[in-house]
This record gives sequence, structure tokens and C-alpha cells, in this order.
Amino acid sequence: MTPLSVEPAGWRKIFWGPLGLRSGWRIVLFLVCAVVLLVVHQLVATAVLGPQWFDQTGPRLLIFSGTYLFPAVLLSWVFMRFVDGAPLVELGFGGGVFRALGEGVGGALMGLVLIAASVALVPMLGGTVSLDWESLRLGALLGWSAVFLVAASWEEVIFRGYIFQWAGRGMGWVMATLVLSGGFGLAHGANPNVTPMGLLNIALAGVLLSLAYLATGRLWLAMGLHWGWNAAQALVFGIPVSGLVDDEGVLPVLMRSTFEGPQWVTGGRFGFEGSVVASVSLAVGSAALMPWVWKRLRAGASSDELGPGGSGEPGDDQGARPGTTLTT
Repeated sequence: MTPLSVEPAGWRKIFWGPLGLRSGWRIVLFLVCAVVLLVVHQLVATAVLGPQWFDQTGPRLLIFSGTYLFPAVLLSWVFMRFVDGAPLVELGFGGGVFRALGEGVGGALMGLVLIAASVALVPMLGGTVSLDWESLRLGALLGWSAVFLVAASWEEVIFRGYIFQWAGRGMGWVMATLVLSGGFGLAHGANPNVTPMGLLNIALAGVLLSLAYLATGRLWLAMGLHWGWNAAQALVFGIPVSGLVDDEGVLPVLMRSTFEGPQWVTGGRFGFEGSVVASVSLAVGSAALMPWVWKRLRAGASSDELGPGGSGEPGDDQGARPGTTLTT
């Protein structure tokens, strides 16, 4: 077994491994570019739609939500193509149309079941729940479903895409899951009505979504799960999502839910994600995915191969791209 290339000498070892830029520097560079794109996005949005652009509804909101997804995918393609020398499909977009639909729908159903189970759990913990059916607004429901799907997709591309996958190859998948999930929680720190329990549960949601990627080596399941979790709260039960409360009744909900009881059960104004109910649901969901993650772990030579293709031993930060081994 001989190395594919020579280990760089001197100070170059800080930045480069035998097969290119080390994973840590790839992540830093990607984050810098992502922040720049986000700032540009905010400036353009404010210039075009005014300072309250985020209050848009209907088709304009859907179109503008797409402007988050497009730069996220474009940035990922640029890094995969010009930094890694790999096709975008290796980032977790493989498997074909039917597999993508199957995993996406499966994830959405899992999210719906977890939220429905959470609603059922509230009375068992001393709270009360009342559900009132609303009139069906099918067109609006489909439109807002698309908005939530786009939002979930771009967050998964950013948080479970390039950054997470290279972090896993650099520091190992367990540490990458913990660090990136913590970052996922902190990224919601500016949300309205935020609470410490809410941030903790969003971090736990990050763990669940990371496991959804690791269970398949693709992003489809995580995207569907993320969408199902949010859409079930907002559009099925009328629950605030991560502190975002629909006081004006804009969302075309199927049911209007009212919860009473201690905040640790109901989550208060932050919604279910601020309650112990969400903690239980997220833990159950994570436990349900672990057999598939463990199966892939046992099938590979190391935990580093949980990602598509694998790139060496855990923590072997050599700068190899996904699907490339370090020796031949």
C-alpha cells in the first residue's frame, strides 16, 4: 500500500494533506463564503422588497425562499467541483428519483408521526389539548407546504451537507454530529420567544437530522424529516415553529391547537420545541434511526465510511474528497 501523493513538508502541512486542502480549512472557507452570500441576500432582499421583506406571503414568499436554496446548492456545487473535484451528487443527492422520493416521503411521515405523538403526550404529562378543525384552504396549504419544503431543504444543504460531511471526516462522525448540532441550535438563538430548552431541543433536532443523513448517506431522508417536523407543527396542528407564532392566522392550518399547562410541557410561546415533550420525541426518533446507522457502521471498515464512499480512518484529516481513499 503506497500513498497516492507525498505529505507536504513544513508550514504547508498546516493547510494541505496528500490529497489537497485539509477538511478544517475547507469548512472555514465554506463558512466564510456562506456568510458572504447570506449578507448579500439580506441586502438584496431589503433593497428589492423593503426592510420588512420577511413579512411577505404567498407566491412572493415562495419565490424568495428559493433564493436561499439556490445559493446553498450553488455554493456546494462550486466547492465539490473546484475544491474537491467531485460531482455534486456525491454530497448526498444520489440514489435516483424513486429513492429520493421514497426517503423524502418516509422522512416526512416520520416527522408527522413524531409531532402527532407529541400532541398525544401532553395530557399524559399534566397538560390539556383542544383541537378545532379549520376550513380547508387547499391552494394556500400546498403553497405554504412548498415554502416549508424549500426552507427545510436549504437548511439541510448547509448544515448536513458540505460542512457536516467534511467535519465528520476530519474529527469523526460522533464529534461532528455534536458540534454541528450545537451550531444548529445556536443558529436559532435570535428567534422570537427563544428559551434555553428551545435551543437545547433544536440542537437535539440537529442530532436527529444528522442521524437521518448517516443512516442513508443521502440528504433526502433528512430533508423530508425536517419538512415533516415543521409542516406538521405549523400546518397540521397550528403550533408555533421555533418561536415563530402565527398570531394573525396567515397559515392555512388544518387544526387550531390550544395547549394549557406548565411551560415545560407545552413549550409556551416558543412552541413544542421548547418543551420536554419535544425532547422525548427527538430522543425516540434518534433511537429509531440508530439501527440503520449502526448497520452502515458495521458494513464499513470504520465510522468514517458512514458518509458516501468514505475517506479513510476516523479523524484522518488528510484532505481526501468523499469517495476517495488515501492509499492504493
